[in-house]
Amino acid sequence: MTSEELADLLYKSHVIEKPEFFSLYCKIRTNMDYFSSGSFEIATNLDYEDIINQLQAGPDMGEEIQILFPEGITVLDLAQIFEDNGFYTAEEIEEYCDSRVFDWYDEVGEIPVNDRIYRLEGYLFPDTYQFFENDTIEALLERFLYNFQTRLSDEMREGIRESGYTLDEIVILASIIQAEAADEEDMGMISAILRNRLEHGEEHDIFSLDCDSTSYYPYRSSTAPDGYVSPYLTYASEGGVTGLPAGPICNPGLAALNAAIFPSEEGADYYYFCHDAYGTPYYAKTAEEHAENLAVAGLA
Repeated sequence: MTSEELADLLYKSHVIEKPEFFSLYCKIRTNMDYFSSGSFEIATNLDYEDIINQLQAGPDMGEEIQILFPEGITVLDLAQIFEDNGFYTAEEIEEYCDSRVFDWYDEVGEIPVNDRIYRLEGYLFPDTYQFFENDTIEALLERFLYNFQTRLSDEMREGIRESGYTLDEIVILASIIQAEAADEEDMGMISAILRNRLEHGEEHDIFSLDCDSTSYYPYRSSTAPDGYVSPYLTYASEGGVTGLPAGPICNPGLAALNAAIFPSEEGADYYYFCHDAYGTPYYAKTAEEHAENLAVAGLA
């Protein structure tokens, strides 16, 4: 912003009466590089020096607020949490989560332009964050993206390169693992099973991932409209995709990301899994074994 633009803004906000004089004063008195961007509350009876001091001291960021965003949270969940805490409307947050504003982050800039519903889904790292009540939407979301960027260790990045999958594909896998697994140990086995299905499924007459967690995205099953069929559906027999969906179905935590990169070696020959009502996992190598597991788990 130039001194002329700043003076015009202050004039329209009734802080000053003569914008041309304030602009000249700024040029003589200071450098525009010293001003801070942000939202300011400025009295309308200050002299030029006081106004400049306030603008250079930085905006009033307001009260500090701590919020926990759990692993597996979706963009819809996250947006609603911000609205509930008095920041912005859920719709405003959702709009930014599907924008290209943050493409200057390497990881975000590499996200394919496809039919995914929210561009940032999967990259908003779940954690406990400190925010200021006057933070911009960009400032809020950048905390998540920066955290995602820094949590990917050199070992993880090397593992992704060696896996044959792109980072985005790993994030998609991790999001499904996060939604399907009962615990961290289960994550490693589910990762192995999903990768087996993707890489060798056709050899075993398996043509899709068949994961219930993808059936209603971006909604939870309890909030989806009647008759809703997600474009992320992974049941090929029901018209869904045969490989990975267009994007992540939630924002996975570090354990799920690690599992997606480093699947359990014990799961090398497994192609099926299910859980009973208590979250106990059952794994199978064949369709026949899986049918038996479904009966034991009370799902048949």
